[in-house]
Amino acid sequence: MSKPGSISRTLSAAAVAALLISSPAAAQAPGHASAYTAITCDRACLIDDLHRYMDALVHKDPRRAPLANAVVLTENDVVMPIGEGLWGTVSGASDKGLELADPITGQAACFGLVYEHGQPAYYAMRLRVEDGEIGQVETVVVRQAGLPLPFGPPAKYTHD
Repeated sequence: MSKPGSISRTLSAAAVAALLISSPAAAQAPGHASAYTAITCDRACLIDDLHRYMDALVHKDPRRAPLANAVVLTENDVVMPIGEGLWGTVSGASDKGLELADPITGQAACFGLVYEHGQPAYYAMRLRVEDGEIGQVETVVVRQAGLPLPFGPPAKYTHD
């Protein structure tokens, strides 16, 4: 003999499971009307913005990139204004590296080399584009510091 109420709990659980399986998933973030994400900047657009940012960096001219007024830049976990840090010391960037883009999140990233005063340094960067402007730039610069580096000396870096 079953316990009182166990059949109704079983039926209730079955009804909830059936409802969840038969209805479309509501995966939108809280406060958003839809789970649909309109893609305003495809992969080519994001990679173009990545190249424009790198061009601006190498030329030390922020006007060359579509930067938002309130762009947030971090370099090695330190928040700084555009124009400081690597912007003041960069002397070039390799055009050979890994480039990635995610149109759904509006983000692009790259991994390669930059040059400071002619010396190579590993460089990783992620940027976020929203409404046609770069609003976030997160960078990591690994300079040769005399210690072993996880990818070997930057001067011997090659991208296959």
